Amino acid sequence: SFSLSLTHTPPDRTFLCICGFCREIERSGRAHFIAVQCSRLLSSIVGESEKQVAAIFRQARQLAPCVLFLDQIECVAAKRSVEGGASGGARVGERVRATLYFSINYL
Repeated sequence: SFSLSLTHTPPDRTFLCICGFCREIERSGRAHFIAVQCSRLLSSIVGESEKQVAAIFRQARQLAPCVLFLDQIECVAAKRSVEGGASGGARVGERVRATLYFSINYL
């Protein structure tokens, strides 16, 4: 079975606390754990960001049960008002969001 939980916390030491908690779950053998800092997913190479998002979710499906922790998700999931130019690079956020939403729905 699959469970999705979205949690928003202030930007402080939350990442370290949650990672520590999830590492304990992983050590107990109850589930695998993958931590991703979404700001590192963005790439200047066209299509690379989308491939990374898809690969992370593919790995999570293969390791099921798995806790997938996406830190700084607002980097890829937030709507940017300055986005939308004619160039492909200006639309990378839109493509990454689409891949992220598709991957979540595919779980």
